[in-house]
Amino acid sequence: IGGLSGTRSTPKAEGFGGPRMSHFPGRGPPAPPSGLDDSGLDMRAIKQAGGKVLPGGDGVIIGGWKVRARNTRILGKDALEELEQRLGTSHLPEMVYGSTLELTHESTGVKLHFNAEDALREWLQEDLPPLKVAAAAVWERGHKARFGDEMPKASKTRKSDGGGGGGG
Repeated sequence: IGGLSGTRSTPKAEGFGGPRMSHFPGRGPPAPPSGLDDSGLDMRAIKQAGGKVLPGGDGVIIGGWKVRARNTRILGKDALEELEQRLGTSHLPEMVYGSTLELTHESTGVKLHFNAEDALREWLQEDLPPLKVAAAAVWERGHKARFGDEMPKASKTRKSDGGGGGGG
């Protein structure tokens, strides 16, 4: 980004057809594709699939399934500590969301519910190795630059009282 001279360097993004601008100078970002409403739902695609938006706008009914999503912010310190207590571990990812996805089959009542707490509980019960997300490499480089080559140990610790739920 340029200095006080009034010139700016605009970052370019690579697309399938070669370089493209990330925005239009003087006009802001490009408009979303037509069909998207203010909440980001693609109304055209929902209609084409024979679906409809649920009252309250928190999901859709499509193909006999009611799909609801609840997006939340990253859990705060208190909520993260409560989650650690419930799971019986002191080692959780630095960022955990309280978001959920729920699918309910209307004619049978079968429900599929996805959330971070259940996923982390399963991960602990299966004794799987620590996970690394794509941003982990960037974090690791920054950590090494600040604190040197010694990286924190990525181990799972469980309470000796057998906490954490589940059979076993």
